[in-house]
Amino acid sequence: MVPKVGIAPTSQRLQRCANLSQLLGAKFDFRKLLATRLTTAVVRERLSVYSAIVDIAKLPWTTLDFPGISMRVVHEDKKSGGMTVMTKIDPGASIPGHIHTRADETVFVISGDFVENEVEYGPGSFFAAPAGVPHGPHKSRKGCVVLTTFSAPLDFQIVQ
Repeated sequence: MVPKVGIAPTSQRLQRCANLSQLLGAKFDFRKLLATRLTTAVVRERLSVYSAIVDIAKLPWTTLDFPGISMRVVHEDKKSGGMTVMTKIDPGASIPGHIHTRADETVFVISGDFVENEVEYGPGSFFAAPAGVPHGPHKSRKGCVVLTTFSAPLDFQIVQ
């Protein structure tokens, strides 16, 4: 439920907004709003905007087919088939170049050094790849953890 909140039209800032009626639509009578005193009413109830809250520390790491690579599934979207995963790349390990034919992918480096096309990136680096675009190999010299989202069911095809 959305809290009910009104606008206080007596504020100087709102009175100076000459184009407010244009923003709110042609049928909006700005003069009536200014002549009326509205009050703010806040509904006091607990609101939750999240469909899932996950304690990542409780999720197991699953070893993948590539030595030194493990993953934990953080969230799966039942409607789209998309998912969010954490991937751990041990020092010296790599994921070969690949493509996802259905899913757009984003990668956020949480810790360590993430090596993409022989360029090293640190924590806070962000990458986005649309479906169908080859990328990788992904490597790490000292080890890293990345947070990756996929917009659709994950398919993984190695490219040469």
